[in-house]
Amino acid sequence: MIKHYLKVAFRNLVKYKTQSLVSIIGLAVGFTCFALSVLWIRYEMTYDTFHNGADRIYMVRAHYTDSPSSTSNVSPYRLANYLQEKVRDIEATASSCRYRDMKFRLGDNEQEVVMATADSVFMNFFNIRLLKGTVN
Repeated sequence: MIKHYLKVAFRNLVKYKTQSLVSIIGLAVGFTCFALSVLWIRYEMTYDTFHNGADRIYMVRAHYTDSPSSTSNVSPYRLANYLQEKVRDIEATASSCRYRDMKFRLGDNEQEVVMATADSVFMNFFNIRLLKGTVN
């Protein structure tokens, strides 16, 4: 019976070439979009989960409603202290900042670097192995 179904399907593919091609391309695009969506969602759901206590670490983002509205990973520095005072479920806070387009010049040699700063408790949140130096 399955052999008969395959034979009929093949005959229809040959008979209606354009419709078959459009259907096959549509299915391929649909499956590809689905697979990429699953991979993206999986990546977002497992982002930075290798840290100890990752289920208890949250990032505060700022949503600005000015014209035009925007969302930023940068929030006011004093917000951490304010939230820790007002919300008793917050155990600790850590702040970090990333600077782009920093240029350093030594003589005629100019180099562009990306620099990041963090407060003293930042390393308590994340289990990061240092290549050189100490946490203190």
